[in-house]
Amino acid sequence: ATLYGLADTIFKPYQQADLRRFIVTGDDVNLGDGATTGLAMVFHELATNAAKYGALSTAAGRVSVSWQREGDILAIRWQEDDGPPIQGPPEKQGFGSMVLRNTITRRLGGDLSSHWEKHGLIVDIALPASRLGD
Repeated sequence: ATLYGLADTIFKPYQQADLRRFIVTGDDVNLGDGATTGLAMVFHELATNAAKYGALSTAAGRVSVSWQREGDILAIRWQEDDGPPIQGPPEKQGFGSMVLRNTITRRLGGDLSSHWEKHGLIVDIALPASRLGD
């Protein structure tokens, strides 16, 4: 599997024929089974939350997903724009947020940070390249 292929599969249900809701950029990256499963869970959770509460819950909302290699790290950024204004982080973490954090930190050995900007959620993920293959 590749990162572009995975993103295309996960985000396809959210696309509209006349409007690109997701913008995906970055060089394609080959993924092993473990990384594919983990990143599928991460992208699915973020997309579901964006559809319920974030940028994809409004007609004009968009999500940009970009990634780039920075040495031995794959840096992924999820950025929502034009959704409902955000007042700050949620008061409590739900099950999905816990799964997201555990998948990134424990399963894939990476780091995750969330930024609750007024214009939309930004999530930065840093994954060791060594954890992306088989």
